[in-house]
Amino acid sequence: MTRALLLSVRLLDGRFHGVGDWPPSPFRLFQALVAGAYGGRWRAEATAPKDAAFRWLESLPPPLLSAPPRVRLRPLTSYVPNNDLDAKGGDPRRANEIRVTKQMRASAFDPAEAFHYAWSFAGDDGHARTLAELATRLHTFGRGIDAAAAQAEIVDAAAAECVLAERGPPSRPGGPGAIPCATAGSLDSLHARHAAFVARLTAPSSPGGPILFRQPPKALYRGVGYDRLSQRLIFDLRDGRDPNRFHPVPQERIVVLTTAVRDCARQHLAAGLPEDRAAEVARIVAGIGAGAADIARRLRILPLPTIGFTYADPAIRRVLVELPPECPIPLKDVAWALSGRTLPGIGATLSEAAPSEMAKHYGVGMPSRRWRSVTPLALTPLPPRGRMSGGERVSAEQTVARNVRNALRQAGFDPREVAIRVQREPWHTKGARAEAFATERFAAARLYHVEVTFPSPQFGPVVLGDGRFLGLGLLRPVDDGAPALHVFELHGARPALSRALYVAQALRRAVMSCVAASDPASRGLLDPFFTGHGEDGTPLRGGRHAHLFFAALDTDGDDRIDHLLVIAPHLADRTATVSKADHLKRLEAGIAGLAELHIPGLGTHRLAAVAADDALTASHVWTSHTRYLPTRHPARAEEDNAVVASDLVSECLRRGLPRPRVVMHEIWRGARGGISATASLHFSIAVRGPVMLGRCSHSGAGVFRPGTLPR
Repeated sequence: MTRALLLSVRLLDGRFHGVGDWPPSPFRLFQALVAGAYGGRWRAEATAPKDAAFRWLESLPPPLLSAPPRVRLRPLTSYVPNNDLDAKGGDPRRANEIRVTKQMRASAFDPAEAFHYAWSFAGDDGHARTLAELATRLHTFGRGIDAAAAQAEIVDAAAAECVLAERGPPSRPGGPGAIPCATAGSLDSLHARHAAFVARLTAPSSPGGPILFRQPPKALYRGVGYDRLSQRLIFDLRDGRDPNRFHPVPQERIVVLTTAVRDCARQHLAAGLPEDRAAEVARIVAGIGAGAADIARRLRILPLPTIGFTYADPAIRRVLVELPPECPIPLKDVAWALSGRTLPGIGATLSEAAPSEMAKHYGVGMPSRRWRSVTPLALTPLPPRGRMSGGERVSAEQTVARNVRNALRQAGFDPREVAIRVQREPWHTKGARAEAFATERFAAARLYHVEVTFPSPQFGPVVLGDGRFLGLGLLRPVDDGAPALHVFELHGARPALSRALYVAQALRRAVMSCVAASDPASRGLLDPFFTGHGEDGTPLRGGRHAHLFFAALDTDGDDRIDHLLVIAPHLADRTATVSKADHLKRLEAGIAGLAELHIPGLGTHRLAAVAADDALTASHVWTSHTRYLPTRHPARAEEDNAVVASDLVSECLRRGLPRPRVVMHEIWRGARGGISATASLHFSIAVRGPVMLGRCSHSGAGVFRPGTLPR
């Protein structure tokens, strides 16, 4: 694809009132183009050429896009009648009884800058030329008050990308989340929606009858994930007398170093930019006078202690400067303000450098679920205490963990389902204790090292706490390899726990389908690790149980399934060898996008990945959660209780668990003589979960939960 349709939209007053995604989605632009092309005085025009052009646009891959930096304005609240005056007898004097709250929040930006969208294509450009002509009819973009004008041109694809990259890297398909994009049928769905909206009110069939309202159908689009990347600069700290040598700064002086770099950037930017931007520079670089809307726009200066090798000297030799997408200061201006400058009080010279491997050690471009602090977080201080008992210390750490959740929320992360550990000691060999980073502003009592485990991988850099703009709270990813346990929360109408085997089997089919689809080169062929079947299609039997386990759980005691588990075999069968890393990575990649589970006869349910720590609880007592199915049928002379108890002991030993004392609860016999039972297993030592035993344990039967049954 060598050419591109480049479409640029400018809003006349630099305000955008649309709700939802930012930058405005390609489908929003598609709607605005359709409204301009077919409305007003163009309604009598022939539609065939326009229809063909828009259907051609539907067929193209999602476009590249870019938007100017914005600042979110304060919401405007108004109170308007809810269009239901008939409920008040049609009396306009009673409108105050049906007023509802309506809130609008605009985004402000430089009206001289445009939104750019670039669709790449190959072949004839006839439809592209038609769309370029129709683009001049666009009149609004966002809400009805967002007057806009557009222009389009057909250019070389590389030239279009250069236009989009003037303010930074353009947004490309392939990122997290999803924003609406046009797809096959979008144009027809907009025509159908408009026709239904015009005829949404139906006249009464008889005099005095009710006027019927019919909801117009939704427009058709597809969701496409887009990335929106920050811009970054790397500077080496060089010796002023010998530029070939580093000038390392002790990690404990990170706040002093960050302050020196910040003041240097502010001083030179204020001198180099127009005077009327001095206040903006103070807000964006130093946070002076900054409000809540400026947090997402602020420059981040991150000195990087040297890590990556166990015995590396953790002194600071590099500084990472990050400009978020909404930063109003161009990258080239920041580079000019810092490159070649000598830092007062530090003695080091900033030398702009190529992208460094050290940045990858801090998660730049490398996602991870688990993160550990290199510099401690500055949190809300706890009341001073003397010596504490074990229980008091646990309570204090729980309070600190709540403060960490607040820090996650302030930094833009979702704190739900996040596992947190706190301590004063460092997480790596050459690290320094938290109090070693104390300054006049950040007392030692406020500083903690933390470990944060997210339910899904996050990209770095991750910086948390009150000192995140001064070098504190810098975390590094911990590479534990792909996880061996995946937990999903089930949303919507929840199936009964009695259908656990049925739900677990649906989960198994979904996981196999996702893994096969994630690796087209496999041509749908899966390893027995995923299927539980050999190459000849027969189930794995005997000691060959090295394949995935699946479980459906009720964690809140309402007899409804709320969590689903995908478990590597070495967690449930202690005699199995540790699962191969490539199997676990393929599993993680395959189910990364698993957001829905269709259960035949029970509908489609939404899934959300959550932290897996509770599933690995240790306990002396484990009680049946789903019925246990023995591995053999009893002989005529054998008692059911004895058979099940003996089978349970044999299964525990075969799975590498200690010999338990079995307490039977209930036994059921099926129509064909099959047995199922519930029981409790009492171990002499604490056993870590998951515990899954017996026949069909790979598919959700024989699941045990820690603790005893309630009386």
